[in-house]
Amino acid sequence: MTDSSDLNVTLHEINKNKGEAAFPMHLNNQELLTFLKLSTELAADEVFWMKSDSEIFYVNSAACAKLGYKREELIGKKVWEWDPLFPKEVWPTFWKELKEKNMSISKLNTKTRKE
Repeated sequence: MTDSSDLNVTLHEINKNKGEAAFPMHLNNQELLTFLKLSTELAADEVFWMKSDSEIFYVNSAACAKLGYKREELIGKKVWEWDPLFPKEVWPTFWKELKEKNMSISKLNTKTRKE
């Protein structure tokens, strides 16, 4: 695989020893979903939820603001369609490694629309 520094990506290993996140057990599923959606949307960091083929199905306001896109412009796009620094041919190997090593992307240095 291409070195992650070539992709301008910083990966973060998910520590399995920390245990499960402690969600309030008194909330029903709908209340919990509402809180999760709100906290994700209002997060200061960019949040992208992608399918295994890199298609975006959710992006928060911080990501839209940083990249200079409207949400509806990013939903349905693949990562290489909005980030010329991420080659299409690298994605399958990158995704596989991400899943196998239980990693999350903590930083993706992308070009903004204005650049």
